[in-house]
Amino acid sequence: QQNKDSDVRSLLSKAMALAPSKPEPRLALIRYLTNRKDLKGALSAASDAVRALPGNADALSMAGQLQIGLGQKKEAIATFKRLVALQPRSTRPQIMLANALFVSGDRAGAAGVLNAAATLEPSSGDVCAAQINLMFAQGDADGAVNKAKAYQTANPGAAADILLADTLV
Repeated sequence: QQNKDSDVRSLLSKAMALAPSKPEPRLALIRYLTNRKDLKGALSAASDAVRALPGNADALSMAGQLQIGLGQKKEAIATFKRLVALQPRSTRPQIMLANALFVSGDRAGAAGVLNAAATLEPSSGDVCAAQINLMFAQGDADGAVNKAKAYQTANPGAAADILLADTLV
């Protein structure tokens, strides 16, 4: 807030040097650069973080999101595939991979990944919402509404009601 960019970078560099195996300073630098709209710098920092901490899901996620933001679709897909391999039982990385596949034009691949995610966690509202969004993007409004209604029937409650309402809007 005081526009002391060099001080921020210096402090984060010191923190990374003092704790090279800790993700927090690296992730803070990525967030800082992203907030300053320095996406190329943020991607460089994220790539450094992934090299230093190859098993860190947050670094991989940030790197993939920045790659998408910079139009590096193939690289983002590869990054999200690594994230899925790192967390094979989590649906969040699969949703990110599906989004990257969709952005790159691979709608069938995106649908396949989302179907696999739905198999892992059938009651996930996030997975269902991603499937609905993909259906809308493909022009299948009726399929999207039917999917939301089926989700509401299988998972009664406020979250399912909201998902259906959002779909109908």
